[in-house]
Amino acid sequence: MNVRFYYTFLKPQEKRMFDSICAQLQVCQPEIHVTGSLQTARKILPFVLNDCPEFFYADNTRMQFVSGMGTVSIRMRYTKDASQIRAIRQRLDTIGRRFLAEVQKKQLNNQDTVRYVHDFILKNTEYAQESLDRQDLSGDVSNICGVFVNKRAVCKGIALAAKWLLDQAGIPSGVIEGRVIRPEIAGMQKYIGKDSQNDHAWNVVNVNDVWQYMDITMDLGASQDNKSWIAYDYFLRGDAAMAEYVQYRNPYIDCKTEKYSYFVRNRTIISGEEDLRKYLRYCMKNRKKRLYFQVEESLAQKDASAIETLVSRTVRSEFRWRYNQKLHIYDFMLM
Repeated sequence: MNVRFYYTFLKPQEKRMFDSICAQLQVCQPEIHVTGSLQTARKILPFVLNDCPEFFYADNTRMQFVSGMGTVSIRMRYTKDASQIRAIRQRLDTIGRRFLAEVQKKQLNNQDTVRYVHDFILKNTEYAQESLDRQDLSGDVSNICGVFVNKRAVCKGIALAAKWLLDQAGIPSGVIEGRVIRPEIAGMQKYIGKDSQNDHAWNVVNVNDVWQYMDITMDLGASQDNKSWIAYDYFLRGDAAMAEYVQYRNPYIDCKTEKYSYFVRNRTIISGEEDLRKYLRYCMKNRKKRLYFQVEESLAQKDASAIETLVSRTVRSEFRWRYNQKLHIYDFMLM
């Protein structure tokens, strides 16, 4: 079941162009012809490729637009031939059936299904750093084959794979693109949402009528010990958290709440030192092996080593830890 995100917000004439592009991509038309303006075509084609992960064979990094009299031609590059497409579709059908069977077997609700998608991709995917180093993001690393066939992908492929799995479960989601904030680069051009400025992708997910963001790529980077120590720093977050590390334009929805984030659900947002001491005593009493919490402003101002010292006085055992400075998250794993 394909649950389209961008399509919902389009005008009727834009939806007609969207449908026309889909029909021609379905048969691997090398040159797609649509009625409308060049500006509209440049807007709609990325929406199609983000809404429809099943077009894994269309290279989403190489498209050429040619404007005519009231029409536009889009020259596409396809990375798979007909036999390869059939074989991969069969493989995807199997993956989709197994995924749904597991969801039903575990009786997962919407939120648990989203977490299952997050964990499944994180555990079964390596980040394709070599592609980023070469500045070559074409092909499988940027589509669902990167995750489901090669198990190596960059952020775009990871986000599309998450949407594809969520589509199977009928959970509304979308792929959002933007730019990672890099303070070390002086004089960065003002972000206005151009495709050429985007260097990161993640998901927006609807859980029980609440829209929140999920960045599996960032959690992949934060996870430890060959992914047995899974991070949820960027799982079901709101606009405020995302604004700490990315710039993006999303005029369609608001993500103001973090109702289903890991830290809200587990009540591990720590407001002060006494709150932290109570949390640590609770963890020790219940023999918790992981101390995973987010701190509010008063503690966020402290040096990370001061929090480590406070933890070490309570834990009294060896531990490893990490600190997410952007989101003020501490993650201690007891030995």
